[in-house]
Amino acid sequence: MLLRGAGIIFIVSSCALYGFFLSRDYMLRIRQLEQLNKGLLLLKGEILHKNESIGRALEQTGCQLEGIVGEFFLSAAEYFNRYNCPIREAWKKELERVLKKNSQLVREDYLLIQDFGNELGITDRETQVQCIMNQMNKLEIQITELKKYQNEKCRLYRTMGIMLGMFAAVLFI
Repeated sequence: MLLRGAGIIFIVSSCALYGFFLSRDYMLRIRQLEQLNKGLLLLKGEILHKNESIGRALEQTGCQLEGIVGEFFLSAAEYFNRYNCPIREAWKKELERVLKKNSQLVREDYLLIQDFGNELGITDRETQVQCIMNQMNKLEIQITELKKYQNEKCRLYRTMGIMLGMFAAVLFI
């Protein structure tokens, strides 16, 4: 009987914890998209006002950002400088290596970031700044949409985790 009670407590708490982790991942996704948006703003400043090359601008931007997004910008700059390849190739490789493995971003976020990388470094400065502004607008729309449903989704994830755990516990009784 004691073992059954411990098992039920374990099941309920595991499912509840999973719901809390999903909620945390949703909030981290918003935070990482905001960091990416900030990174694009800094990148625009490096290109437009400091007149930096794209590799140097990515490096400077990465130094000013924290977390996984800063690491992504730095690693893209390092790959670009080390292998002397097109910037879009470095962007894509590091997107897969750094962001896809270590962030809470989802497929639609990656596609948005990858599309921007395809436009990166192939035009003059003014057009490049315009591409950055367009990407920032797209990210802002995405962030606004996610924040709009943040409270509801986070509460839903937590509640569903707890309810699933209780349902599984009732099945085992």
